[in-house]
Amino acid sequence: MFTIMTAFKPFQGAANIHQRNALNSWIRACGNPEILVFGDVPGLSEVARELGLTVIPDFPKGDDGRIRVDEAFRYAQKFGKFDRQFFINGDIIIMDDFAAAFSSIRLPRFMMIGQRTDVDVTELLEFSHGESVQRVQADLNQRGVLHLAWGLDYFAYTRGSIPELPPLYVGAAGWDNLMIFWCRRHQTPVVDATLDVTIFHQNHENFGMRECSSAERNLALANSIDKSWLFDASDASHWLSDGMLRTAAESRSRLVRNISTLPIRRNWPQWLRRPFRLVARVTRYTGMFTALPSHP
Repeated sequence: MFTIMTAFKPFQGAANIHQRNALNSWIRACGNPEILVFGDVPGLSEVARELGLTVIPDFPKGDDGRIRVDEAFRYAQKFGKFDRQFFINGDIIIMDDFAAAFSSIRLPRFMMIGQRTDVDVTELLEFSHGESVQRVQADLNQRGVLHLAWGLDYFAYTRGSIPELPPLYVGAAGWDNLMIFWCRRHQTPVVDATLDVTIFHQNHENFGMRECSSAERNLALANSIDKSWLFDASDASHWLSDGMLRTAAESRSRLVRNISTLPIRRNWPQWLRRPFRLVARVTRYTGMFTALPSHP
């Protein structure tokens, strides 16, 4: 069983369709999960009554209204009903492979992440029985496009795996990348499940995710850590392939990336980081090591 955390936009227009699709997919894939919704928006109360969601309306947020996701992780780890928990953006559709991969990881502490597949969705989807789900999944797979490794939409873990986090603001650029960095710095294994898990992001406008005060705060924190690197899925310490958990050392590309970020993760002095910066810049700006490691 799972505790799911999320935050929603108002249930209006396309967002209403996308968020209802996401919710229905979570409930279907995860059985009878506990769903914690942080913050209140128009239309949420009706959906919460309909689907049995738990709404925490008065929750810490930035001056632009974006939820403090660090506080969401802290709340769920303390009060969540189940030990396997995940935060997921409110427009993400998951399938059975998500729950299977999450349940298969037996590390004492970890955080599972993965790239998303972007797809246009304009109508409510059918998740009521197996055949309809198969049709939906086949259609989304056919039309979807794998997103770059920078953008991440879920963070799945066991209670106690997430370290104490600095202020991070959901729905604003940079917070997802900082989640990877913070777990790596505190030696929580980060598992990239992209090869085994396909999640679907329903395309929409960005709603100022890069042009807001919360993004400024997230990115200011990232720059204070190191200006040469923004962590992404390729910086995971482990990855799943056909149900097998493998380490970064088994992939040449991931090994190089892990060596490149070692002084950042270990908080070495700036002068000791300099020999690594060239490798970091080359790998980041050329994209030479961002491909999935299906052939280590």
